[in-house]
Amino acid sequence: MFLSRRVFSEAISNFRQILRTTGLEFEKGIEDYRIFRETNDTPDWGVVRMSSYAMCKNRPQEARKFLEEQFKEVGGSQRQARHVQITEAQINANLERVLKSNIETGIRFYEFLLDFRFCANRDVYLETIIEYIFKNDKNNWKYAIEVLNRLQEKQKSKSFKMSAYHILKSSVDSEKDLAELVKPRTLRNLRIFLRLETSSFPEVLDYCRSFGKFESSDVDFHIEIAGKLRSFEALENLLELYGGQMIIPMPKGYEKRIVEEFIKISGKSGNLEKLERSIQLTRTIEMEDRDVLYAKIRHFYKCLNVKPPVKLYE
Repeated sequence: MFLSRRVFSEAISNFRQILRTTGLEFEKGIEDYRIFRETNDTPDWGVVRMSSYAMCKNRPQEARKFLEEQFKEVGGSQRQARHVQITEAQINANLERVLKSNIETGIRFYEFLLDFRFCANRDVYLETIIEYIFKNDKNNWKYAIEVLNRLQEKQKSKSFKMSAYHILKSSVDSEKDLAELVKPRTLRNLRIFLRLETSSFPEVLDYCRSFGKFESSDVDFHIEIAGKLRSFEALENLLELYGGQMIIPMPKGYEKRIVEEFIKISGKSGNLEKLERSIQLTRTIEMEDRDVLYAKIRHFYKCLNVKPPVKLYE
């Protein structure tokens, strides 16, 4: 058992060296890769990386072949994307490598990954593609929608609200086209979130009143996107909407959830100013929940090796 582990470790070490070589000397790397595959199993994450290098070198046929060979050897028609040996972060890192060289080439690479079941069509990858489209041309929302449509036709994504958010934020003119892609409730919540993120509270309040009551799913939607974008402004506006007076009717218990998200993104980003602000926000919460939130704030101050400005207990 010890020997097999050692052999496996050596094989992975050798394979990592092949990947480094490929990044510097593409032709030599491919030759070493072919020799390695004759006597060793190749991990999915390594095959995807080799394929990304080939795409960057404008060698799509070789890139596709790398993935197809692995597909046939590991699972074939029974292969399922959720069982592959590669993480979301690794997929995105390789996708970004190709997108940086050329947007359309990056999209084609992603289509190869879908074709050979190295990943499913998910918002976490679609968002990366949409962001790169706007990095290249911030006004190119029509192309972004074309790409979303194209990838949806290839494989349906259960959700792509973050991708839709970036498109809607780029231009309000995109709303009509987005309405054909996303559910009416999702589009409504995206419009509300953009106000939460960018407008003053009176403007937010005036806009939200026309929509009436917030359901649990609506508040969850706004908290989730605010967390992903680390939007303190959106969370504060949402909290004020909730308010002690329930200005906009919302489900009970969400005041704590909103403040909890504010604390989390403050602490994880190391933003001491916002972490101190979270202490003030916590004081509006009921005593029982406040103790739990204070414990979370203390945790982040400890992680940041900073003494809290006030005592965090009742």
